[in-house]
Amino acid sequence: MRVVEKNNQLIIRPGRTSGSGTLLFGLVFVVAGLAAFWLFGRHAALDCTRLEAREVRCEIKETVLGLPVRRVEVLNPRQAVTEVNEDSDGDSYRVALVTARDNVPLTEHFSSETLTDEQLQQINYFLNDSTARSFSISQPPSVLIYVFPFCFSGAGLLLILSLHFQTYTFDRDRGVLIIKRESLRGTQRREESLRGLRAVVRESKDSDGDPVFGVHVLLASGTDIALGASSSRPASQQQLADRIQDFVKPGVRITYVDVRD
Repeated sequence: MRVVEKNNQLIIRPGRTSGSGTLLFGLVFVVAGLAAFWLFGRHAALDCTRLEAREVRCEIKETVLGLPVRRVEVLNPRQAVTEVNEDSDGDSYRVALVTARDNVPLTEHFSSETLTDEQLQQINYFLNDSTARSFSISQPPSVLIYVFPFCFSGAGLLLILSLHFQTYTFDRDRGVLIIKRESLRGTQRREESLRGLRAVVRESKDSDGDPVFGVHVLLASGTDIALGASSSRPASQQQLADRIQDFVKPGVRITYVDVRD
């Protein structure tokens, strides 16, 4: 928190790193969701053409929302098999074309859903039938694949949109407190009269049950305004409360700590 005094105004602004943790946390969620969707939300397609009786050319294409992300050409595959990735959380699968050199997977990732045994048999039937001219099959992503990435990205986006900064300006000439709230959704501004203002320090508990202290501005209208973040050091908060009180009403100080659970 930064405090600046100029032209009969006392201005309290958030610190330079204020909100950086929330922003970083939100960005991590958004990036994690998008990365998961980019990896697991792919639509795989296999297109095979028989050029000669014993010569087959297949092409594997993977797209995300229609955008091509992977293209592999496979010459003379011998058969199609299901590869299994064994894990403590359960097995996952993917289909691969077996060639003389190696296995070429239909998708780069393993998943709990893959082509059915019947579809696998259709690929192998085409590869073994010298009279078949062409063959195509596709493997769309599961509907559940969309849930996790969008939930993660949505949660991160909500965190970013909830991020805001408030500036408090005590204007002694006009006798008003100007509260300006800035966020990605715009800027809001309101004014409160300084008449009867009291600046006090209140004690509360953090998530671990430890005491923390924060400065509150109490107005004659009954409005209670908490200024910025709390601190574990009551002395620093009392100094800020004294400075506000001295600026608005020189010589008048509220030296007690107003304790609330």
